[in-house]
Amino acid sequence: MSEIVTERVEGLLRIQFNRPEKKNALTMSMCSTVAELLDAAAKDGETRVVLLHGAGDAFSADNDLGDFLHNPPKSDDSPQARFLREAPPRFHEG
Repeated sequence: MSEIVTERVEGLLRIQFNRPEKKNALTMSMCSTVAELLDAAAKDGETRVVLLHGAGDAFSADNDLGDFLHNPPKSDDSPQARFLREAPPRFHEG
C-alpha cells in the first residue's frame, strides 16, 4: 500500500497521507513525494486546488521520529526542506 495516495478530478489534486496506523507521521520518502507533487501542481496550469488530508482519524503527527533520526535533513535541498518550501499556500497579489 502506498504511503501517498493521489487523485485528480478536473482542477483538484487530492494528496492523502496514508499511514493511519502511525497517525500519518511523515517519512523522508513521503516528504519527497509530496514536494514533487506540489511543485508539479504549481507549474501545471490545470490544477486549481490541492487538498492535503490524512487517512483515518488524524491529518498528520508530523515527522516519523524513527525515520527522522535515521534520515536527518542534511541540507537545504533535503526532502524535508523541499516539503516545507512547497507546502505553504502560494498567495498572489492582485
